[in-house]
Amino acid sequence: MKVTWGAVTGASGYYIYRKTGSGSYSRIAAVSGSSTVSYTDTAVKSKNATAYTYAVRAYYGSTKGYYAAKTIVRLSTPTLTGVSNSSSAQMTVSWTKVSGVAGYQIRYSTSSSFSSYDSVTVTGASSTEKVITGLTKGKTYYVLIRTYYSASGTKYYSGWSGSKSVEIGKSLSTLLTQVKGLLPTGNGSWSFYVCNLASGEDGAVNNGSMQAASLIKLYIMGAVYENYSSLCSRYGTSAVDSYLNAMITVSDNSAANTLVSYLGSGSSSAGMSVVNAFCRNHGYTDTSMGRLLLASSANGDNYTSVRDCGNFLKEIYQINAGTAVGATLFHADKMYALLKQQTRRNKIPAQMPSGVGVANKTGELSTVENDAGIVYNTAKGVDLVIVFMSENLTAVGSAQTEIAADSRYIYAYYNE
Repeated sequence: MKVTWGAVTGASGYYIYRKTGSGSYSRIAAVSGSSTVSYTDTAVKSKNATAYTYAVRAYYGSTKGYYAAKTIVRLSTPTLTGVSNSSSAQMTVSWTKVSGVAGYQIRYSTSSSFSSYDSVTVTGASSTEKVITGLTKGKTYYVLIRTYYSASGTKYYSGWSGSKSVEIGKSLSTLLTQVKGLLPTGNGSWSFYVCNLASGEDGAVNNGSMQAASLIKLYIMGAVYENYSSLCSRYGTSAVDSYLNAMITVSDNSAANTLVSYLGSGSSSAGMSVVNAFCRNHGYTDTSMGRLLLASSANGDNYTSVRDCGNFLKEIYQINAGTAVGATLFHADKMYALLKQQTRRNKIPAQMPSGVGVANKTGELSTVENDAGIVYNTAKGVDLVIVFMSENLTAVGSAQTEIAADSRYIYAYYNE
């Protein structure tokens, strides 16, 4: 802690005192000379939500002046984890717990600069969610949060968190119903997932295990990066990176199979077990690898779900954005970079406006059309994860167009 004060002309020096909380003062230092007007207290170990009061008084010989005191409290800033339009004319704000504080102050506004705003106080350190009602439908609300602590009748505040926004009336449940109505009824089985990355709200329709096709390569990539150091030591960084690039950006099946073999130390079956363990450990319960790419499905196939893919991409985005809580994926920056280099752009990216980015991975079989992507650089800052899966198709070309059109509809719902 650094303590500063105004100079007292003619003083021989200054005595510095400190007390913790409501305790008693003790003198911690004496400095000589009237022109010395600061002191750094290196002995104190600042604790979150603890009040430290410093007092300074001048002295001249044995004569001591009056005290001048000031209290400081170090407070950690909570992380704003989600803002969602949970019901008509209201939003749910969620954040990380900060131990020891008296509570939280939420500030919300229809102005991104918070030129005017309303505030609400939440008492208690253990609270991590607040529903705010009476909002205006059709308006976008921006939200900040900070902690507070009271000491000696004064309220102290932490810095503000980063902001999040949500558009009231743009509920996810409404969107899911609308997109479900757009899906074809005579061309296979469909499921889809949407995540509003600005609020963290997500949802799926017809979620369940379906044929993964090349979406299984997402999990191969995740498993490789989880074992990246050991694989690079054994096979060389250049080789591992080259196969990863080919597997993701051009969906090279041989590259995928080679990486699976690497994971199994030369055994493809052992490598598939590593991929399956990765999926289990990360909670991708609908996902499993039962065969190599291009191999017969007679003894097993590769499966995943729109929610598993969505959760995988959501975590990659949040880690790169610095908003992930309890992140579990390794090298998310490298995975995001590879997905941004995807060359197959005929589904989710196909109808997006100019300037909007999509980091995606496709999957195709003779009767399967899948695509999973992170939509970023959006017009209103509502980045998205969109996943479509379809199987037992009779018209794959129509399915590709359907995915492109419905992805554009989802984008427009939030950003136009």
